[in-house]
Amino acid sequence: FAELAKKSVTFDRWKGANACGVKATPIELLLLGALRYLGRGWTFDDLEESTGINEETHRQFFHKFIHWGSTELFDIYVATPRKSK
Repeated sequence: FAELAKKSVTFDRWKGANACGVKATPIELLLLGALRYLGRGWTFDDLEESTGINEETHRQFFHKFIHWGSTELFDIYVATPRKSK
């Protein structure tokens, strides 16, 4: 899952480093945070406390994650039924 995210241009902001050389937040932690937000009902504040990553960063990543899931992942993993029973 993380490898798919790393290959996606959707998450380019969280790859490499910024102009000052500061490394980007690890995509793996942001993905886990997005899944915790969806699956366990955590808040962005909860995610900040558990990862040390600013809640605003989690919020911005989450919006990109939802877009990615509804476009790129949807095409890979969702199939409509071909025959009715």
